[in-house]
Amino acid sequence: LHFLIGAAPRFRQFYVETLEQAHPPLYFFLLRLLIPFSVNEVWLRMPSVIAGAALIALVFFWIRSAFGPAAGIAAAAAVAVNGFLIDLSAQVRGYALLHAAMAAAFLFQFR
Repeated sequence: LHFLIGAAPRFRQFYVETLEQAHPPLYFFLLRLLIPFSVNEVWLRMPSVIAGAALIALVFFWIRSAFGPAAGIAAAAAVAVNGFLIDLSAQVRGYALLHAAMAAAFLFQFR
């Protein structure tokens, strides 16, 4: 579904299709930028993989600033081995990006 919307031939059609979705449009726009380079499955999963890896670092810095370094390491380790988050980071969906954005919001709120 996300790939089909991102691969729409015309920008207007792409924009109209993003308006019809319940999902926020940022991930569709990221796919729209990546598709001209390659439609390889691994390439299209990269935004989610990068967001999932960034989530680990963001959680570490957020929890470290709130509760100390030991808690930050424990929280980052819990995120790194969480099967649900690993699965979300392997999908061509915007959920990993959403989690990373939420962790960044919490990090900057506690600073």
